[in-house]
Amino acid sequence: MENYNNNRTLYISNLNERVPIKELRKALLAVFSHCGKVADIFASRRYKLRGQAWIIYGDSQSATTALQLLQGLPFYSKPMNIAVALKFPSTNIKKSENSSLKKLPRKVSEKFVHTSCISTPLKESGKDDGIGQGNTGEDRVHKNTLKSAILSIKGLPEATTDQMLSLLFKQFPGFQSVQIDSEKPGLASVEFRSAAEATTALSGLQGFRLNSTHTMEIEYAKSAI
Repeated sequence: MENYNNNRTLYISNLNERVPIKELRKALLAVFSHCGKVADIFASRRYKLRGQAWIIYGDSQSATTALQLLQGLPFYSKPMNIAVALKFPSTNIKKSENSSLKKLPRKVSEKFVHTSCISTPLKESGKDDGIGQGNTGEDRVHKNTLKSAILSIKGLPEATTDQMLSLLFKQFPGFQSVQIDSEKPGLASVEFRSAAEATTALSGLQGFRLNSTHTMEIEYAKSAI
């Protein structure tokens, strides 16, 4: 590690080590791009660097916004620990392990933001590890259900906040607001501009597993909480 003093760079720890590096970079880009332009992302498969990443923004304000907004956000079933980077991996690391965004597909942020990449399921030997999605939303949307621009969310951990839930749903077009039910833990409502946009979010996040014991159940609602 080298000493590093740059308030445009964030250090992310407590990441799920089972996520492949390429998938991890793309997912991080999708999430952190909400707060500003990401200039680069560094993550490595090396043993001492696993479970960690460095996000470099184009400006310090974006980094500050991400630090405040994304702190503790569940990411592949683990809450992210985010801090301003004080050190950076040694520059003698092989270029093949560098995370240059040039290696990522063009418009990767847009692509993964609208396909809910942070909920992509991990598969290993056919086992269910409790991370990501279970059944796809399309399989669980009832064709005869009256569609609405408001979604009812069930199955949330008690510690879920408006900000955490917003980060999951704001990746879909038309997102308007989130409201946690203060009287009934585990319930919330999310509002979109239109029923069509709400349906896209429902399909993308239906069955999303926040952790090993909590899975989101989403359905249309007549009104917000």
